[in-house]
Amino acid sequence: MKRVYIIAGVIFILVFMVWELGRICYNVDLDSLLKKTENSLLDTSQEKNQYLNYQIINGNLYSQKEDGLYQYNYENGEEEKILENSMEDFMIIGDKIYYTKVNNNAIERYNCLSLFCGNIGKDNSKKLVGDIENCIFNKSFALFSRKKENELNVYRYDIATKNCKIIVSLSKNIINKEMMFVIQDNIIFGENDRSKIYSYNMRTKEWGEIFSIPLDGQDLFFYVTGVQVMNHYLYVQGEVCDSTKSDIAGPHVVTDNKSNGIWKIDIETKQRQHISKNICAGGIYVLNNKLFGINNGKYVNLS
Repeated sequence: MKRVYIIAGVIFILVFMVWELGRICYNVDLDSLLKKTENSLLDTSQEKNQYLNYQIINGNLYSQKEDGLYQYNYENGEEEKILENSMEDFMIIGDKIYYTKVNNNAIERYNCLSLFCGNIGKDNSKKLVGDIENCIFNKSFALFSRKKENELNVYRYDIATKNCKIIVSLSKNIINKEMMFVIQDNIIFGENDRSKIYSYNMRTKEWGEIFSIPLDGQDLFFYVTGVQVMNHYLYVQGEVCDSTKSDIAGPHVVTDNKSNGIWKIDIETKQRQHISKNICAGGIYVLNNKLFGINNGKYVNLS
């Protein structure tokens, strides 16, 4: 039994590491899709989220890589690094870039985030807010959270007015969950391993679970490999794994499990649909109001 717990703990760490790596590393397989000339007219600001490390706006593609932020100009085909900082997430609004970065010094709370703002192409970034747990961007505001004793306080930072205020305080039973998206009036939260996903409606103050996969057998778990949002739909990709057969090399996938694949969840009605039993190993992405999957270098329209 002790061995099972150890293996489960190792698997959890590996899942979390793979998830985080997928968030911050630019997938080179996306280049041929993102750099198509016809994309130059797009504005993907409404689609931008922390699991999409790119944004197209004003004829430029901004892509987040391990060593900084790059700008690709569709007209001349040139690409240059415009920001050296390694970041967690970013959003281009007008001629400014807003981004979050992990604290790594003794003055600030270690491993917490800070929110910065600067002009594109200029080395003039200024810290707006520090010591935050989690941050998600919208075209007109940023939401960030801070833990205080037994509460998780969620703040709204208005981009235009620079006003910052608490919009909700959540109870201690939700304190360890992480904000993932903001969809209309809903803040989407997830467990660290994304096995369960929740929604909090800021208008009605309703809280509820919107995604989990019930499985037969306590040794089975749903391993999430990707998540995206489009309009009021949430898309979750994952595979069912067996903890008793998994090891340090990774989770053991139950390949014939009927729950494997991609699920589509309506945020408003909470209804879900199993739209694909296939796994896109290269990830799932949103571009121009379409859901794409990448597998073996090929793009599949999943919408």
